[in-house]
Amino acid sequence: MISTFTQSTNQPKNHLALWLILFSGVTLLSLGLIILILIINSLKGIFPDKTYIANIDVSLLNKNQALSKINEQFPTQPSFEIKVYNNNQEFSTTSGSLSFTYKTSESVDEVFAQSHSQLNILKPLNLVKFLLEKHDYSLQKNFDPQKISDFTAYISQKIDIIGHDPYAKLGTVNNLKTLAVDPGKIGSEIDQIELINLISQKLNEKNDSNNIELTSEPKPTYKVLSDEELIEAEKFSAKYINTTLYFNSPGYKDIKFEINPIELVSLLSFPTGINERKLNEKIEELAAEINRPSRDAIFNYEKLANGKYKVNDFQPHLDGLAINKEELKNKITNAVGEIASSSEGKAPETITNELVLETVQPTLTLEKLNDLGIKELIGYGDSYYAHSIPNRIWNVALTAQKINYSLIAPGEEFSFNKTLGEVSKRTGYRSAYVISGGKTVLGDGGGVCQVSTTVFRAALNAGLNITKRKAHSYRVSYYELNQKPGIDATVYSGDVDLRFINDTPGYILIKTESDSENLYMDVELYGTSDGRTAEILNHKTWDPRSAPPAAYYPTTEIPAGTTKQIDWAVSGIKASFDYVVKDKNGQVIREENFYSNYVPWSAKYLQGI
Repeated sequence: MISTFTQSTNQPKNHLALWLILFSGVTLLSLGLIILILIINSLKGIFPDKTYIANIDVSLLNKNQALSKINEQFPTQPSFEIKVYNNNQEFSTTSGSLSFTYKTSESVDEVFAQSHSQLNILKPLNLVKFLLEKHDYSLQKNFDPQKISDFTAYISQKIDIIGHDPYAKLGTVNNLKTLAVDPGKIGSEIDQIELINLISQKLNEKNDSNNIELTSEPKPTYKVLSDEELIEAEKFSAKYINTTLYFNSPGYKDIKFEINPIELVSLLSFPTGINERKLNEKIEELAAEINRPSRDAIFNYEKLANGKYKVNDFQPHLDGLAINKEELKNKITNAVGEIASSSEGKAPETITNELVLETVQPTLTLEKLNDLGIKELIGYGDSYYAHSIPNRIWNVALTAQKINYSLIAPGEEFSFNKTLGEVSKRTGYRSAYVISGGKTVLGDGGGVCQVSTTVFRAALNAGLNITKRKAHSYRVSYYELNQKPGIDATVYSGDVDLRFINDTPGYILIKTESDSENLYMDVELYGTSDGRTAEILNHKTWDPRSAPPAAYYPTTEIPAGTTKQIDWAVSGIKASFDYVVKDKNGQVIREENFYSNYVPWSAKYLQGI
């Protein structure tokens, strides 16, 4: 009973002590927070205690007072010199020449904002620590990096000794190759980048009005071959004077280049090796010529009331291309090594390498812009028409424009004449020479067949089913500028037409482009490839017949008394070729022979009257 009574009487005393301790702690904490709040309130508009800017005490000053105090020691535009010593030479410039200024106002504003951001009552421990420590902030500076660069360039110009590495040069004199090896020249140069960084560092650290003094020692550059090394370099470089490096890309027939012996010799390093800097420069030069950005597709079309589609604007997407520089570098280096390891006079004349290209896909492809099945190039044809008269050039461009953006539905037969419409002065055509009734005569639309021939070539390339095609009566020189005889198609009002069927899975869009300056045109067919391939095989010509005498045509289009040749004499011949189309598995799905019989064709001249 007694022990129980004693225990119960002690419990209230223990609880009271705990409550007293807790109350005291809360009171002290509250008091501390109140004091901190009072301190923060007292610092509104002034810098906290122990605040320095560039070693100047701005404690408890407002921003204007701090700015005035700093400006006494650091004027906005100070005057001092920057001196650079090189052996017995001294080069100097002034702070004003470098546009050096102290950004005192900006510094005061920034330090004020930064110091007050630390007065956070929600982080009392950090706040107390901040108030008890000294804080010295740097003064912001401003200067012109380009003027520092100009100053260091001036020093470099005065003291650098220009040298160069050993190099070989291959030339020709009277069709004979000449090889010369320069042994090199020792030079010395200051490191301009290092000096620029050093001056910039000293200006950023500056907190006084004293001059800045620096020392910059030139560093030796380049090397010179000894007599023995020069002999080895001459033997080494002689191995490269007959070798050409060829690079091509199977996926892009138009992308190819060569490094000829003159260029190859210039890339060598001596006594034996390849100059890394020159090689990198050459690769960058090639990349600038070949690399291209990706291009988004454009395809704006509308459905007409008759269910047909009309294309208003079209541009195929284009993959971006970039040379794999590391791969190219390795291949050139390996080729140089292959030549170096060859016996004297036994280096290969050519070394061919595949050019590795990286592709960058555009954001918008044709496939994403339509549901007609027009998503890729499936056929291509081109032709030249050099020496065409102005009216013919006009008609080619007009015809190409009228055919451009034509759509052919799956299963539909394309008719060139129907698509083109009326050919006459009323529809914009001009008089030019056409073949009619076995003769060359002036008629509306001369030049239309340039486009039909190019469309025919594109349809052949696409592996389409050609249902109607007629060769010209005579060989026309334009169509043999980039093709063999017999790959042409004439059209004329009525039944002389070019026709083919779209037997692909989707629509086909015809895109034409004529270049009236370079007298070249091409036709691209876009649609859905089903994997088919097309070939022209067994092309042959026979039964040659001599051309008749030249023909002259009076005209007022050229000055009187002058003549101008508009066509060239060709013999009459017969020509044929096999057209073979295979499916994606290599099975023949179409085989046809195209036959042409050209009568002799005379040279033709305009004769001014």
